[in-house]
Amino acid sequence: GTYTLTETNVPGGYEKATDIEFTVDKDGKVTVGGENVNGTVTMVDKYSNQTVKVSKTDINGEEIAGAELKITKKGDTSFEAITWTSEEGKTKEVSLQPGTYILTETTRPDGYVKAESITFTVDKDGNVKVDDEKVDQVTMTDDYSSASFRKTDLAGEELKDAKLEITDRDGKPVKDVKGNSIASWISDGENAHVVDGILDGIYKLTEMAAPETYDVAESIIFEIKDGKVAYIIEMIDGEEVHTPVADNTIIMKDRPIGSLNVKKFVIAAGTAVSDVFHITLFKDSNYTEPVATKDLWVYRGVPVNKDGLTFDRLDPGTYYVAETDAAGHPIGADGSTFVQTYVTYSNTIKVGDGEALSGADAGYGVSDVTQGGTTNVIVTNIPQGVAPEGFGQLTVTKEVKDTENNDEKVSKSFYVGLFDADGKAALDARGNVIAVQELKLENSSTTTTTFKALDPTRVYYVQETDKNGNIMKSTDINFAYEIKYTQIENDETIESEAIQVVPAQPSAITITNTEKPRYETNVSKTDINGEEIAGAVLTITKHGETAPTDTWTSVAGETHVTHLQPGVYVLSETNVPGGYVKATDIEFTVDADGNVTVNEDSVDKVTMVDQYSTAVFSKTDVAGNELAGATLKITDENGKPVHDFQGNEIKSWVSDGTTHTVTGLPDGDYVFTEISAPNGYAVAESIRFTMKDGRVAGTTDNIVTMVDKPIGSLNVKKSVVGTLDDKEISDTFYVTLFADADHTKKVGKTQAMEIKDGRLIGDGVTFEGLTPGTYYVAETDKNGTPLGLDGESFDYGYVAYTNEITGDANAAGVVNVAQGKTAEVTVTNKPEGYTSLAFGELTVTKYVKDSAKNDKKVSATFYAGLFDKDGKRAVDGNGDEIAVKELKLDNTNKVSVQFKDLDPETVYYVQETDKDGKILSSDTAGFGYTIQIGDGKDGANIVKVEEEGKAEIAITNTEKASTEKTGTPGTTGNSNSAAAKTGDKNTVMGYVIAMLLALGVVVVAIRRRRRA
Repeated sequence: GTYTLTETNVPGGYEKATDIEFTVDKDGKVTVGGENVNGTVTMVDKYSNQTVKVSKTDINGEEIAGAELKITKKGDTSFEAITWTSEEGKTKEVSLQPGTYILTETTRPDGYVKAESITFTVDKDGNVKVDDEKVDQVTMTDDYSSASFRKTDLAGEELKDAKLEITDRDGKPVKDVKGNSIASWISDGENAHVVDGILDGIYKLTEMAAPETYDVAESIIFEIKDGKVAYIIEMIDGEEVHTPVADNTIIMKDRPIGSLNVKKFVIAAGTAVSDVFHITLFKDSNYTEPVATKDLWVYRGVPVNKDGLTFDRLDPGTYYVAETDAAGHPIGADGSTFVQTYVTYSNTIKVGDGEALSGADAGYGVSDVTQGGTTNVIVTNIPQGVAPEGFGQLTVTKEVKDTENNDEKVSKSFYVGLFDADGKAALDARGNVIAVQELKLENSSTTTTTFKALDPTRVYYVQETDKNGNIMKSTDINFAYEIKYTQIENDETIESEAIQVVPAQPSAITITNTEKPRYETNVSKTDINGEEIAGAVLTITKHGETAPTDTWTSVAGETHVTHLQPGVYVLSETNVPGGYVKATDIEFTVDADGNVTVNEDSVDKVTMVDQYSTAVFSKTDVAGNELAGATLKITDENGKPVHDFQGNEIKSWVSDGTTHTVTGLPDGDYVFTEISAPNGYAVAESIRFTMKDGRVAGTTDNIVTMVDKPIGSLNVKKSVVGTLDDKEISDTFYVTLFADADHTKKVGKTQAMEIKDGRLIGDGVTFEGLTPGTYYVAETDKNGTPLGLDGESFDYGYVAYTNEITGDANAAGVVNVAQGKTAEVTVTNKPEGYTSLAFGELTVTKYVKDSAKNDKKVSATFYAGLFDKDGKRAVDGNGDEIAVKELKLDNTNKVSVQFKDLDPETVYYVQETDKDGKILSSDTAGFGYTIQIGDGKDGANIVKVEEEGKAEIAITNTEKASTEKTGTPGTTGNSNSAAAKTGDKNTVMGYVIAMLLALGVVVVAIRRRRRA
């Protein structure tokens, strides 16, 4: 027949298939569309298309416009590529079959760099992965286009402080891809400058200002193409040449430059010369390669341009200076004469402050120009017949007067200089700057100095200066003298600092310094309470001077009086009293009327306050956290108590988790000691420290910090099981703590523990002050040699033992010690061949009945204990005394407790007790119950447990008749009248012997074993 195969439900991720019609003939042959399908009808579901989001962003994650994008299917050339152009702020959605695709940027937006292609996969469930990682969308990021700019010297070293800008080719401002103006920048001398988001186009890099000592470089025209620097564009021989650029970087190089200054001086007697002279700078010694020629006008012997001529922007190197004619030809070579404007001259040319050149170089200046420097050259013309002796000289006399105008002998230096009318340092006849000269007095009131080679054509201004050439005035508050200048003119004394020297004749001027008056000034040295204190050494020094004006030691209760001239002074504390901090210097001013000001405030006296000295003490853990609970003290180096500056003893203190401050500690050497450390910490070593000038010497924060290391401890107990010749063992055993598993690094000393009659004397031994961590416990001989490691037997005291380590350590003795904790370890020795019996357990159940022997619910507390035959507290299998157990009933008639770790070899006697363990009976006064243990028969309270066995016993309390006095169970407990009383030996012992024989108890004795 003919059938139709229909898909009625489509699986997720697939599209519904088209119905298939097929035929089955009488022979079972199946055909689809007339074709034999060999009995199988196949229906294929195509994958559903999946929506994939594609995002085109900048590095800030913002969707950008203008990128032309394409998606192709990997390995499938029949796939029709999907193309689109990105839009600002929009994500693209595409519909794709499951498969592997490639996202490609075919065209990048201007201002961005073209991104690399991205391969991504889409599965049938619509999951999208990039690099095997699931993503919500495929994001392709375009980095901004960029260009790097370097500013270097000719050697390629980065230069600092060059100001640079980028414009278009015509010098107009430009903007980046975001519309922001591309700003100018200053090179930092370390890194290239990067401009991001620069659009494709032609630009100009311009140096607006070069670093000092460098020449401004020519601008560079360059082209940005495809988001990178492509070419530098230059005009060569009238043609535009494009040179490719490597590394996306433009390098602009600055050449170093220097300068050369030439001054002209004409020495003439009689009529001063007025003319124009020519100076040419040559690059070669043959004077054939002129660099530049400049003219210098001289009027009446004085250059019109007093500063001379400057040849600037010169490459560092050697140059040749020559006086030339108007055509630039050298004249006056080899010292020969030349004629200019009817005057015959000879010339000298000197470089810097050197002498005139002679010999082959006479008349010419060979000068080296250095980067950033200015070389000075002087050209001097002397008309024929005029000798250099025509220069003048000036003698300056210094005299010093006291306030009464009497000669005053002093030992100090004064200084004098010559200046022009503008206050600039004057030049001598050779054009040199005239240096300041020293007028030094040694216990004298007068001295002189002479200035030579002065230009008779100039007017010089004599000025008192400091040693650096700064002009001093009488009005200068820090200058201690009034200044007066006098000279002789036409046999009369006149007051004037201006003078013109006479050729070949000495001139003279006198500077008189008259001491200014002094004023009484009060100075006070106090503590913070305003009390004058003693022992501070103080100085007053005038501004600009090194020697103190006054020095003294403060006296308690007294103000110091000093006498000072007008000026600016500094009050300093050179030595601080004990217990105080050195004060900061105070600057104060005494004006011309004697008024005193501090920080521009008028004061009656200058007051310097000393704060009390302080020292801060910090107690911390190794992490720097402040610790509480440490007891601390400060002593001298001999451990004796110390006192503050007022005589008060500095007491010990307990840290509270904050720093502790000690005030008034005098200067000296001290010891900071920890008396006791907080729990869990070791006592730290003492710290020596020094107080100097009221502070902790050698520190910036004035803090002495003591660090406590964390510690723990380990307690080791010793246990010995078995007997020796039917006697309990008595011997001394040793234990040692090690830091390593090989037991080679001992921690502390080997410690001894004494066993007497099978029991440990004391509470064992403790290893204290241990740094938290892992340790190794071992039984050793007295010398610390390990015994019985790894379960091996060892001979000790004629006995062969093996040992067992229990507690907080494992069987190998490995124990972890924690900060502030005590680890507990027990070392148990067992004789060779000894087999310990497994411990047993006993459950005791308390029943309460009324006087009619019916169950009675009560809220009360009873007690029960285990005893030996003599009525003493019994011990468990570990040898520990068994504590009384509490049986607490809360509105019930019964309760149970367990006694564990019972020794199978020991016979236990169950007894009702009070809370203190005193045995009670039915006859105990004030107890309101009768006591029955077990079935109440003789020996019913005797119990012996089996190895790993569990036994049970009942204690029944029956309320006594109302005629009897009833006690309080919670305070007295109860007892059993049927129980054997202490001392009833015949009945009890007979029962015990019979019971032991019935149980077949075996007593193990340890034989003595001699050592080999």
